[in-house]
Amino acid sequence: MDIIYDSSTFDLINHKELCLDLNQLAYLKRMTKYITNISNDIYKNIVTKSLDLKIEDVLDALEALEKIQPITISAIIICMNEEKYIKKCIESIQSCQFDEIIVVDTGSTDNTIDILHSLQEQIPQLKIYHTEWKNDFSKVRNYGLDLAESEWVFFIDADEYYLNQEEHSIKEIISFFSIYYNDDLCMCPNIINSNNHELYNNPRILKRVAGYQYYGNVHEMLRKNKNSYDFVPNIGLNIKFGHDGYRNDIFITKDKESRNVDLLMKCIEMEPNNPLWKCYLVRDGMRKLSTNYIIQLCEETINLCEARENYFFTYCYYWAHTLLIDLYISMKEIEKTAPLIKNLRKNNAGLDETDIYYREQLIYLIKIEKDLEIKLNEVKKYRENHSKTNGSALNTQGYHLDDLIMRLNYFNHNMDEYHQYKNYLYQLNYLV
Repeated sequence: MDIIYDSSTFDLINHKELCLDLNQLAYLKRMTKYITNISNDIYKNIVTKSLDLKIEDVLDALEALEKIQPITISAIIICMNEEKYIKKCIESIQSCQFDEIIVVDTGSTDNTIDILHSLQEQIPQLKIYHTEWKNDFSKVRNYGLDLAESEWVFFIDADEYYLNQEEHSIKEIISFFSIYYNDDLCMCPNIINSNNHELYNNPRILKRVAGYQYYGNVHEMLRKNKNSYDFVPNIGLNIKFGHDGYRNDIFITKDKESRNVDLLMKCIEMEPNNPLWKCYLVRDGMRKLSTNYIIQLCEETINLCEARENYFFTYCYYWAHTLLIDLYISMKEIEKTAPLIKNLRKNNAGLDETDIYYREQLIYLIKIEKDLEIKLNEVKKYRENHSKTNGSALNTQGYHLDDLIMRLNYFNHNMDEYHQYKNYLYQLNYLV
């Protein structure tokens, strides 16, 4: 059955008249509020319906509560040289009541293994496995899937940690939502990065019998069929995890940028018609790849995805637009952004309005900067031709023109030249 997304519907129900259990109704409302995001395929079936929910929908949902059964769940953690974070990660999930915590180490040479063995003495469900790193995160994740013995699995990165802010346990939340969909449903925790950016749509929780496998050397995709490019049906849940791995200092220290670029090149070699790898490569390689290659990748993606109705291709189509816009913004070639922005606006690309607005205003600011730069050069040339301004009522030496150059330098962020002019005009007692 469809899960009720609009939890405010419960407020409209007269529980006494319908002889409903108030505690069950309150429980259903609380659990429904855990939903933070719904994948496109589920969205079309549910959110449209939620605008006109009937009492029967709530009654069906209450009846389904009787089907809730205890579940088993395995946490799977992939690690290599994570001595700085692995203890924090595992200790944070002790309260989650995982039936087993599987750690797959891919060749740590630091103190990670010693830390794991020490934790194993305190946490009997902690299991440590080793496998060779072959530049492929999917192989390691699939190995972890094969090792798991529980009904459900929950992938957690070694540099993540559970924030333990839920009123209900992770097991209870997963058990609740599992009764409303078939086995294909995946669930996404709320990952909060070090810059407070939150991710709601990264499928990490899945049922083993669903038959999913991971594909791709990095930024792995969950799929049932290696030839079928599509997003898995998923819902985002407000199960909060902090994430340190993409802090700037860590990203640079571990050189994740170079690693990701190399691995994404392999992904494209294996699946040249998968537009998602091209988008990831542009995103992760914006500072490393040549401008021409970035443009080529974006244009290839747009051509691959154009006129495809599948949401996966639509998503990549518009992502390539935003990546190309960001490239042109970084190059200050803003005239090339106009048709791309227009296409985003025209087709209601599913992007957050603030993301489009932000880019539009950046383009506007760059245009102003360009105009100011032109104006600065114009005023400098004018000043050269007016070394004396004998008839000026402002300053016969032309210092008011120098004042103008000083101000334009400030607005152009030419701070060295700005201070030179400022000091010069102070010394001449023009500025007080």
